[in-house]
Amino acid sequence: MTPKVTLCGSILAISSGLYSVSSHAVTNEEIARQLQKNTRRLNQLELKNQKLRSANEEMRLQLDNTKAIVSDTSNAVEVLHDNVGLHSKGDHWTDRVTIGAYGELHYNNLNNKPGKAEAGNEHKIDLHRFVLFVGYHFNDRLRMYSELEVEHAFAGDGHPVRLSWSKPM
Repeated sequence: MTPKVTLCGSILAISSGLYSVSSHAVTNEEIARQLQKNTRRLNQLELKNQKLRSANEEMRLQLDNTKAIVSDTSNAVEVLHDNVGLHSKGDHWTDRVTIGAYGELHYNNLNNKPGKAEAGNEHKIDLHRFVLFVGYHFNDRLRMYSELEVEHAFAGDGHPVRLSWSKPM
């Protein structure tokens, strides 16, 4: 409260000094009106200052919140970077497995003479090639890749199943 009284007293002293220079004598009513006017203006400025301080505090809180979010994001990125640095794949086994396949199948439906089962009438399926690929990523230093390849897969009467192994390079 002391600054208000001092400020009002200063305004009163300035006002009374200005009025004393003028050609007519300053009355107590004029001083009271000027004091009321200055007091209203001071109250308006104090209210505006209070609103600005409140807005400033809200911005400070938003800034602190943004800093916390940035810090959390930075920490999460560092953890993710550290995890990726240790394992190039995820920790779940399904993230470490690769499965693939491709193949070639021929189907022949040759009808030279409809309705007759002769040498020229062939209905034949030939699985020329089927390859199943499986890979597993143990860690950055150990990986396993394997292919199972089936070629000309005829099985049954007169067609025995044969297995062959390829040698590693």
